[in-house]
Amino acid sequence: MKGMAGVRQLVMVAVVAAGVAWLPMGAEATITYNLDFVFAGQQPANYGPWGTISFTTTGGTNTLVTMTALDGATGLGAGEFISFWGFNTSDTSFIAPASLSGAATGTIGVCPTNPCTSAQFKAGGDGYYNVVVSFETANNAGRLTAGESVSFTIQNAIETSFSPLSNPGGGAGTYNTALHIQGLPSGSSAWVGNTSTGRVGTGIGEICSEVPEPGGLALAVPGLLGIGGLLGTRFGSHIRRMIA
Repeated sequence: MKGMAGVRQLVMVAVVAAGVAWLPMGAEATITYNLDFVFAGQQPANYGPWGTISFTTTGGTNTLVTMTALDGATGLGAGEFISFWGFNTSDTSFIAPASLSGAATGTIGVCPTNPCTSAQFKAGGDGYYNVVVSFETANNAGRLTAGESVSFTIQNAIETSFSPLSNPGGGAGTYNTALHIQGLPSGSSAWVGNTSTGRVGTGIGEICSEVPEPGGLALAVPGLLGIGGLLGTRFGSHIRRMIA
């Protein structure tokens, strides 16, 4: 009997070992980025990270994307919310859904060009992303605020393909992912990226009022030129009268 029990134990071990051997290798893999660096705008109430994004391939070529607005001592402050979140993928045949699920309302946009050069896919004058989630900005339950998460699945892309940097746009640097924090004092906002790209700095933003809006500059420059021309004309007339 003891011999039979030993045989049964050996058979069970062999069955379990066979099952383990047949488990798919790399069935689940994840890459995560912490968004912890202010590259444009004003410093939020806390010093970050303010959000995390993870890409998890659970099998095949479908990847679950999870975006989380962090809370606590380092996360989003009271009244702050995320309105834009962009990232890149090196896969060119990926399929993204139009909407997401979770605690907030948003739409998913895919840039029509590769590399992306469309303005609505650009993060704060810095870089372009080929996938952008635009969140609710109205003051209601649809906002992505501290402690909330959303998720969606991208087809035909595995987690390692979500590592490219943004297409350079002339700003402070390029990042794997970037988000826009709104609801800061005086109507200001912050653009945030991840320092895991090797970008270095203090992570402290500038005062919002010191960052001129492009539209304001466009209006100001012709005005200054007009004033300069007017002053030049008056000064020239004054000199001619003195000579006469």
